[in-house]
This record gives sequence, structure tokens and C-alpha cells, in this order.
Amino acid sequence: MLVCKWGFDGSSGHSQYKQSFADASCTDEFLYLVVLGPLRLQDVETENVMWVNPSPSSTLYCRPIKFIFKKENKELIRDEEKNILEKINNLNPFDIKFDNGQICTVVYTMFTMMDGSIANIVSDTNATSKCIICQATTKHMNLENISRPSQIENYRFGLSTLHCWIRFFECLLHIGYRLPIKSWQVKGAENKEIIENNKKKIQAEFKSRMGLIVDKPKPGYGSSNDGNTARSFFYNQELSSEILGIDKNLIVKFSIILRVLASGRPIKIENFKELLGETKQVYLDLYRWYYMPSSVHKVLEHGCEIIESFSLPIGQLSEDALEARHKEVRKYRLFHTRKCSRISSNTDLLKRLLLTSEPLISTKRKVTTRKSNKLDIDVQKYLICEDIVEIIS
Repeated sequence: MLVCKWGFDGSSGHSQYKQSFADASCTDEFLYLVVLGPLRLQDVETENVMWVNPSPSSTLYCRPIKFIFKKENKELIRDEEKNILEKINNLNPFDIKFDNGQICTVVYTMFTMMDGSIANIVSDTNATSKCIICQATTKHMNLENISRPSQIENYRFGLSTLHCWIRFFECLLHIGYRLPIKSWQVKGAENKEIIENNKKKIQAEFKSRMGLIVDKPKPGYGSSNDGNTARSFFYNQELSSEILGIDKNLIVKFSIILRVLASGRPIKIENFKELLGETKQVYLDLYRWYYMPSSVHKVLEHGCEIIESFSLPIGQLSEDALEARHKEVRKYRLFHTRKCSRISSNTDLLKRLLLTSEPLISTKRKVTTRKSNKLDIDVQKYLICEDIVEIIS
């Protein structure tokens, strides 16, 4: 059985060239990318693992299926999901004949890797502030006991571990901005001025004391609040607490949760469930006035149920590789494609994406990492494997 993950995502800010499109609705400023990542090859009968992806969050195993020069929208997302699901349902087993005459039949298991905004659209959840699992709205997020039926079919979207880092960071960031008024809503010119001044002060301190550019829009696309910024924030808990004025204990608990999810290792569900409950109670005791974002609620309230619904560790299903692929696409289009025609440019781009994600080549390649830290005891006790080295990409 070949276990894979698939997903799609849009990006903007790409280079625009003097090349025409047959479809007038297309523009090379926007690109929509559909990818597939193999995770492991396993014997169904004996459950022996024959091959495992050593870097499930790396672009070295992130294979392109399709790319479209169109802006991401609801119609495009739904069409592409329907198209991919049809192809998955029509997959046929693949037979491999070895030299000794033995025949191996390969079947497929597919998991999804999608961020929260795409999951909202695919699950027909009409607001990003609403939970796709229990349909809780903003006013329900800070209730201690939420007794709402869960839509189990939406467990398939996972937890989007990369975006969890960002959303948890932004949750604490916005609490820090609002501490002078202690209100979720900012009403009145006076309060808005207070929040704006406090925001500028916090941004300046992050830049001067940690070298982080926080909450700044990037020209053309996105924000400076990316995964690396969030990880730096949570790995420097004491300094982050001083700058924001947020309780350090809450930052520590958020950090442990995020590192456990991103570890790519099996999780001790009972222990982790206790941690989630404790963290939620600390949050409510300190900052009940700030409604919990849906991403934070999803992890704290439904995290264990979602993790149990997958046969693989949730960290291996992250969309890190898909997000990183967008950066590579920008670079490849600029430096590694011919600009003489649209066909030549797209052909060169596709070949480059296929070459840089070829599993046989990637398996033989020596992978070097910038930094590796042994997980501390506070994180290890929530993982089934104790002797673990965490890779920070």
C-alpha cells in the first residue's frame, strides 16, 4: 500500500511576462498549484514498512500534479477538489513483477493537506471564524463546555500544523495589542488610537530585541507573520512574554502543543488531551474577554479526535512542503525557464518541479538541515517515541 498526501493552494506576486494566454481570465501574477507527496510504502498483510519518506515536510518529495495561472477562488477550489477526488476514485492497483517472478500489487491510500481557508470552502463553512468540526461561532469559542455535534467527515482536513504556528502566534499577538483595553472589539476613536500606539510599540520591540518583523504586509502578497516568525516567538518564550505582556505559562503551553503536533511522531492521546484541557482553562482564566480564534479552538477542543482519525502522525500530513513549493516556483520561473513563449516557459517549469521532487533522486541525496535540537522533556512525555531529534526547517 502506497500512502500519500495531496493538496492545493494558491499564491500571488509571481513575475509577469510578455506572453499571451488563450484564456483571458488567466494571469501569471497568480498561480494555483496541485501537488502529491508520497509518505510510505507498506505491506498490507504483514504491516512491514518497506519505504518511508524521511522528510515529509520537504519539497524534495512534493510532486506537481497541475498548476494553473488563476487567482484562488471558491469555484476553482471546489472544481479542483472534485477533479482530484474523481481521479483518486478511479485509481487502479499497480502490479510490479520482480526478477524472481513474484508480483507485488500496489494499492493507494490518500490523505489531504489543506490550510484552514480552503477547508472552510470545501466543507461549506460560510465563515472563517466558524469551526468546521462543530460549527461553533465566535460567541461559543470561550465556553468551557461546548456540547455540539461534531461533523466527523471534516476530520479529513487534519490540523494544518504549519498554519497552527501562525494562528496561535497571531492570537497572542492580538491579545497583546488589546491588553490596555481588555476588549475583543475595539470601538471608539480613543480606543483605536490606544491599540494602534500599543501595536507600533510592540512591533518596534520585536524588531529591536528579537529581529522579527511582525504584522507587516508584504508587497504583492502575504504578511510577515510566517512560520519562521511564529517559531522564533515560541522558542523565545520569556522574551516574547516580556514584549507582549502575555502570561509566560500560556506561551509555554502553546509552544509544547505546537511542537508535539509538528514532531511527526505518534502522540500519547490521553496525556495530550489533558494538556489541551489545561491549556484551554489557563486561556479562559486569563483572557476570556478575547474570543478564541477558530484555529485555536479546533486544536484545543477537537485536536485529539482529529489525530485519532488518522493512521499516520498528524505532523507528517502538514502542508509545509506545498507552501515552500510556491517560493521555489517563483525562483524557477525567474531563473530556470525560457521566456520566448508560454509553452516553453511552462514546460521548463514543470520539468524543473518534477526533477527536484523525484523520489529516487531525493532518496539518494544527502539531506542537510540548518539546525536540529533535541526535544525537551516537556515535549517528549507526550510522544510515544522518547529518543527523538526535532528538525527545525
